[in-house]
Amino acid sequence: MRRAKIFLPNYNSSCDRHYSSSFPYLAKMTKEKLDHARSGAEEQSAVDRIISAIRLGVTEGLLVPGQRLVEADLTRRFGVSRGPVREALRRLVAEGLLTHERNKGISVRQLTRKEISDLYKIRERLQALAARLAAENIGKEGRKAVLREMRAEAMKASKASDWHRYFDLNDRCHAVIVEMSDNPQLIQLIEQFNIHFFRLPFRRALAADIPNMHVGLDAAIAAIVRGDADAAEFAMTAHVHAIANATNLVPDSFFKTP
Repeated sequence: MRRAKIFLPNYNSSCDRHYSSSFPYLAKMTKEKLDHARSGAEEQSAVDRIISAIRLGVTEGLLVPGQRLVEADLTRRFGVSRGPVREALRRLVAEGLLTHERNKGISVRQLTRKEISDLYKIRERLQALAARLAAENIGKEGRKAVLREMRAEAMKASKASDWHRYFDLNDRCHAVIVEMSDNPQLIQLIEQFNIHFFRLPFRRALAADIPNMHVGLDAAIAAIVRGDADAAEFAMTAHVHAIANATNLVPDSFFKTP
């Protein structure tokens, strides 16, 4: 296994402050949060900084499934003792992002094809519920305008087959819809699942299916804006199901062998 070198991703303007200021769930995508993970802002503990950095590394594809994380490397990278590093790794193993194997150490968790399929079944239900609740709450000030703007941007990226831009917008659309559910418990559940789906290698493999995947998302956003809860739930279910089907066609090399 490769030894890990953690490089935090650079912030770019695609993380739009307009959306994050309107919906606090998106704060994790803002420049301020990324800067905190990079510089170790005073309000974050050493453990939090390490956790944020590893999560970002996995999300951006800088840390790949199966890649080993070595305590000594991490202590040098963050300029901390082994205590915070061990606690950060322990927490990430507990939440399922990392795995600990005897005689092999800690590495980025690689999921089997069945594990991914099972996670998508759960995500499908959670995201569909979020879409339904968002439609029911759409009357609150400013929400329709935000979704209409995001819908237009996502459509442009889909038509241009700009997979990197599209998946960034897809993440933001989902995050805004989840925030509009106004259900903190649902938001927390979805957040726990999302880290397994926001992995760059998977996204490259799914790029060819962007037009098919976008149909459901576009329909879901349109239904939410109309306030049609049934249609929003149905369309979001179809959207997540389409992504799950596309993922199932990804080569075996992307998955852990059972």
